Amino acid sequence: MIARLDCFMSPSRIFSMSDFNPYAAPKADLHAPRLAGDGMEIWRDNKVLVMTKGAVLPDRCLKCNAPAEGYRLRRKLSWHPSAYYLIILINLILYVIVALIVRYTAKAEFPLCPIHRRRRRWGIINGWLLALLGFATLFGGAVDNDHAGYYVFGGLVLVVAGLVYGLVRSQIPRPSKIDKSFVWLKGVSPRFLAELPNW
Repeated sequence: MIARLDCFMSPSRIFSMSDFNPYAAPKADLHAPRLAGDGMEIWRDNKVLVMTKGAVLPDRCLKCNAPAEGYRLRRKLSWHPSAYYLIILINLILYVIVALIVRYTAKAEFPLCPIHRRRRRWGIINGWLLALLGFATLFGGAVDNDHAGYYVFGGLVLVVAGLVYGLVRSQIPRPSKIDKSFVWLKGVSPRFLAELPNW
C-alpha cells in the first residue's frame, strides 16, 4: 500500500499536478487560424484568401508570410458587382448612390511585417512628395507664362506619377468579393496561402 502511494505521489506527478492552473487564461496559438464552430475561419481558393467576416488572421504578414509581431492594419472593406461600374457612363452621382446601396462591407485587420509596414509608409510619403512637387510645378507655369506649357505638362506627369507610385507601394490585399458571411481577398502572398486548408 505504501509503495502504491509512493508511486502515485512521485515527484514527476506532483510537479505535473501543481503545474496545472485551472484559473489561468487559455493560451492562443497566434500562428494558427481560429476555429469557428466546426470549421476553419480561413481558407485558400487558388490564389485567393477566403475568410469569414470577423475572422482573426494568423500573426504572419499577408505580403510575405514573415512574422507580423502582433501588428494589425485595420481596414473597412467594401465591394459590389463590377457591372454597377457601367452606371458611371450614365451619371457619376447616380453611380455613387447605387454603389452605397448595393455594396457589401466588412471590417478586417491585416497583419504586416516590419519590412512591409516600412515600405508602405515610405511609399505613401514619397507618393505625396511627388504629387506636391507636381502641384508646385503647375504653380510655376502660372508664374512663367513663356514656358507655361512645359510646366503644366511636367506638373501633371509628377502628380500622376506620385499618385500611382503611392498606390502601388502602399497596396494591401483587396477584396475580390464580399457577401453576407464571407470575404474573398486577392493580393495575398502564395507562401501565406500555402499553409491554409483548401476552400
